[in-house]
Amino acid sequence: MSPEVIFFSVIIAVVVAFVGYKLLAHLKGKITLHLNKTSFRFGETLTGHFDLEAKKAIEGNELSVTLVAREKIEKRDSEGKRRTRTHEVYRNEKRLEGAKVYQAGSKANFIFEFFLPKTGTSEFAASTLGQAMNMLGSLLTSERRTIEWHIEARLDAKGIDITDSQRIYVE
Repeated sequence: MSPEVIFFSVIIAVVVAFVGYKLLAHLKGKITLHLNKTSFRFGETLTGHFDLEAKKAIEGNELSVTLVAREKIEKRDSEGKRRTRTHEVYRNEKRLEGAKVYQAGSKANFIFEFFLPKTGTSEFAASTLGQAMNMLGSLLTSERRTIEWHIEARLDAKGIDITDSQRIYVE
């Protein structure tokens, strides 16, 4: 077999596996997140709820909702190629239920609340001049940093987990 055929076969296998996984999770049940809004300021309270629907009986290990922030660093190397690194900078997880069997056809609603952290930047860094200097420094190092925030509801279950996540914007 040619390398092209092998490459495309691997790509197709990965896509089929991903679609199969999502289909199996959807047949098992689903979680649907609902937020009152998606834009926040540091120090504000985020409130929302999610619906859990079990289409089949599910052996749950833990039901949780998590507020996560990940820093994404894009950098150009000496050859001009873009490199991207991502790492978690904040995590606040709330366990809502422990081990439990969710009966087929059951539905439940869970309310949650998170207090967004207060910004840790100094007054100077938050000022217009501080932001301009930070931008200039990013330009000089060919580095771009962004922080992406998400809310994720997860039922850690035997077999395939059921999840839903939504991006939020924090300034």
